[in-house]
Amino acid sequence: MTKRIIIYLVGMLLLAVGIVLNTRTGLGVAAVASFPFAINQITGLSLGNASMFMYLVLVVLQLVLVRKADLKILLQIPFSVGFGVILDFVNNKLSIRANTLVSGLALLLVAVLTIASGVFMMVKCDLILNPVDGAVKTMSDVFKVKFGRVKIIFDASFVALTIVTSLVFTGSIIGIGIGTVIAVLLMGNTIQFMVHNFDDLMNKVLA
Repeated sequence: MTKRIIIYLVGMLLLAVGIVLNTRTGLGVAAVASFPFAINQITGLSLGNASMFMYLVLVVLQLVLVRKADLKILLQIPFSVGFGVILDFVNNKLSIRANTLVSGLALLLVAVLTIASGVFMMVKCDLILNPVDGAVKTMSDVFKVKFGRVKIIFDASFVALTIVTSLVFTGSIIGIGIGTVIAVLLMGNTIQFMVHNFDDLMNKVLA
């Protein structure tokens, strides 16, 4: 259990770092952070707090889908609060920011790999999922569709929500760019690649 908790916490930190790095590419924010980022830009609410409120909505969505008070889903509530704090901490401490197209693309690839690694590690530990991936896993289980495939659809839906919200409140599109499209295309596929190539290894580590 100790190994499982350590790997889980590393995955959680990687997820936070990846989300923050993605907001620094200058090419558009990945779907997992696009809506909180837009709320942050529109209202001035911190990225961590905006993410926390979005996560809590996703917890409710999962409870509706499973139609019961599932403990693992309910535990995502304290996770949401804690992760929001960590996200704001990382956001305040990391100073890296891309200033060219090449550096932006490089940072985007690092961000996608970091987020996907965090998601993969947390899912494999089977402790408390972050509510975004918890919602994806719940829908994957309920509707019997592969996790990576649901992740792609889920990400695309967040992009659409971000575009609509930013247009309604500002008249312009916030946080969406070529980097967002690249991230949508890469994220689910990167997670599927990790599951295919590292699933057995992770099972041995966690055994």
